[in-house]
Amino acid sequence: MFCLTLPSVFLGFGLRKYPMRVTFPIHKRVIDAHPTAGCPLPGIFKTPWETKSEKERNQKDRPWGEFKTKEDWEFARFLMKSGLSQERIDELLQLEVTRARTQPSFWNKYEFFKKIDTLPRGPRFSCETVTITGDVLDERGMRMKEEVDLWLRDPIECIEDLLGKVTLRDCLVYQPTRMYTGEDRQKRVYSEMWTGDWWWNVQLSTFGGDKTAYPVYLTLGNIPKQIRREPSQRATILLGYLPVPWLACCSSTTQQLKGYEVFHTCMARLLWPMVSAGNRGVTLLCNDGRKRRVYPLLAAYCADFPEQCVVACVPENRCPKGKIGRDQRGGLDACEGRDPKATLEALQRLSECNAGPERRLELENLKSAGIRAVIQPFWRDLPHCNIFTALMPDILHQLHKGVFHAHLVNWCDKLMSAGELDRRFMSMANHPDLRHFTKGITTVKQWTGKEQRAMECVFVGAVAEGTNDSRVVAAARSLLDFIYLAQLPCHTSDTLAQLKDSLEEFHRNKSVFLENGVRSDFNIPKLHSLVHYSKSITGYGAADGYNTEYPERFHIEYAKLGYRASNKRDYERQMVTWLERQEAVDRFHSYIGWSLGAHSQVSSAIQTEHDENAEQLDDGARGAHQATSYTSELSAPCDGDENPEEPPDLDAANATLNYKQTSFRVAKNPPLVNTSILTIHRHFGIPDLVSSVNSYITQLAICQPQVHPQPISPFEMFNVYKCASLIVPPPAIGLPFWEDRIRATPAKVAGVLPSLGSRSFFDTVLVKTPPRNPKPRRSTGLLNKPSDASSTPINGEAPLSGSGAVLENKEAEKNAVNLSDSVDPTTTGDATTQAPSSGIVDQSHPYRKRL
Repeated sequence: MFCLTLPSVFLGFGLRKYPMRVTFPIHKRVIDAHPTAGCPLPGIFKTPWETKSEKERNQKDRPWGEFKTKEDWEFARFLMKSGLSQERIDELLQLEVTRARTQPSFWNKYEFFKKIDTLPRGPRFSCETVTITGDVLDERGMRMKEEVDLWLRDPIECIEDLLGKVTLRDCLVYQPTRMYTGEDRQKRVYSEMWTGDWWWNVQLSTFGGDKTAYPVYLTLGNIPKQIRREPSQRATILLGYLPVPWLACCSSTTQQLKGYEVFHTCMARLLWPMVSAGNRGVTLLCNDGRKRRVYPLLAAYCADFPEQCVVACVPENRCPKGKIGRDQRGGLDACEGRDPKATLEALQRLSECNAGPERRLELENLKSAGIRAVIQPFWRDLPHCNIFTALMPDILHQLHKGVFHAHLVNWCDKLMSAGELDRRFMSMANHPDLRHFTKGITTVKQWTGKEQRAMECVFVGAVAEGTNDSRVVAAARSLLDFIYLAQLPCHTSDTLAQLKDSLEEFHRNKSVFLENGVRSDFNIPKLHSLVHYSKSITGYGAADGYNTEYPERFHIEYAKLGYRASNKRDYERQMVTWLERQEAVDRFHSYIGWSLGAHSQVSSAIQTEHDENAEQLDDGARGAHQATSYTSELSAPCDGDENPEEPPDLDAANATLNYKQTSFRVAKNPPLVNTSILTIHRHFGIPDLVSSVNSYITQLAICQPQVHPQPISPFEMFNVYKCASLIVPPPAIGLPFWEDRIRATPAKVAGVLPSLGSRSFFDTVLVKTPPRNPKPRRSTGLLNKPSDASSTPINGEAPLSGSGAVLENKEAEKNAVNLSDSVDPTTTGDATTQAPSSGIVDQSHPYRKRL
């Protein structure tokens, strides 16, 4: 089995109707595994890597093979991954410094590539010619023909390669499961493909065991989605390049249909080995050393809407998954799923008809049924394949670019006065995790999913009170609720019910766009596609695992970089050679690391999105962010923990992060050193700094009698940090951590604070002070008192002498927005409840900022 990847009033700060995270305790999950699926065959075997490593040990060989030393191999790997052209590589190798100092085992590009070509390879590409016969006649009265090249790999070899990856040994899942939130088994959980109904219902046990390029990718549903997304893991493999013919041999009336036929012909050739393997099974060696009887099935096909229509043999004015009429797609009417068998029978009847009235009648029947006249779809012989249910939700094109940007934004803009929506985006308050559209949204030249996600974060706030009809805000909020809920990496029966409620609420309020002349109907394919999300999630797992945004990332390496490395003539052949060499280098690098004991396992899920989010900020906001290099767990003042003498580096700190406690980071070196109390009073807005710190020190001394901190005087000097970052654990293991930055930076003051930017940034935070409700605070300073001893950053709530503290400005409290009546601290999940009682905690949802 594999995936082929091809009337409520809106609250002022965008608080949503539903919590944006699944809050059930992870340790209470109950998992029922399929009793027989994925069972291995008798015997334990060595993987190819284990065999090779044992042979090298017996012969006392080193793992870098043809390369004389490890350094020699690392130099070769650098040349392959650097993007240098062959000419530049040759020039580098001819330099005297390279020959005399580096002394590689290869002296020119020919010897270099000869060594690279000796590395172990994965599945090899082959080229086949596809002949297209058109309906245009040549000068001899013969039908013109066109030949195109189809580059392909054997899908069974690709599957075997993925199953055998030792680096994914702890990741592969061979059994479908049913996951529940508790012992009562009343609420299902849907996340990965193996938690959905499709894999379970297919009953694997009945099988006896367990200058264009059109790239087609293949991956396994057995691999966690977090791994499939990472190009460096090589868990998604390029299956082939489909040709894109000119079709000059076809008339204008037949070109489109012929193009569809060529697509299906090439796809059928790509996948034909799966027909027999899916029916009879094939024995493959897995990376755990066990052999299994594998039945590769086409489970999920990820594509945008036009390609979905091509795959399903459906015109673009119809639903590719259901039979609903073209004029009935604007509501919540039930959309009965298409039947592959009935579709193939209708196409078979057409193929048996000769030209004449009978054929015209069959064509009319196909048109009324919403079927294109592609006689032989590629999926017709694939076992256990329902191509219509296999078409996955497309979050990027259907939600971000489609329903939101192409439709909702346009509708709301038309309901406002000219330029009003732009002005509202420009006037939005600045926040470190939100993009500030300083010039509005109409000046954005290139739209990607990143810009649209940034708009979604503040869109409802921009629309609020922009019109006189509250239904506009209700409709916008409900659609955005749907978008955020649809992106959850883990669903339960409750979140699916909320997904349905959000869609129903939009349809209850959508009439406002009809009454104001913005729309005449809602027969929009991408809007209609939302009705299928819930069923796809229950069948195949959460929709974020099938987002077409991730295959588009693979295009960079598998298509664009390969083309750039070619001489632009006969480029497909050169692209294939380049890709095979790149894969060989990566494979050999992974093997060396594994052989030497530094096994390349799954990339750590402890990731932050600092770099990605920073790109979305304007220049002034970027100036407020500093490189961080220290991480500490938040702890209560009475824990008695002492700060380490020296702060560890960032990598070591990241390695200590866990999924139960909120931690934080600050810069290794404070940007503003030896800042006087007077400067902090005037420019940071903290008139009561001395009294606040001394009050805190007094409380600290009561909690920790063994600590004897000294009170500060008005003549002390402080080191000041511009920002601190909270590292909030995700709701589930395997998901990336979320970084929430808090800035406290005034504007530049000549002669006093010359290194700051032209804008000030004082972010509002929520301080948890049980048992009272959380109160908003304006962050005003991140301080560190210099001392002769090596000072360290703050340790949660308990900074000692020489450590930093986040101080609040009580004068600024009145300027903060009061959210205490609308925020429930219990909705923030484990990260909030595990933070200390007096710590700084975040009360917004991490998914909303991360996705």
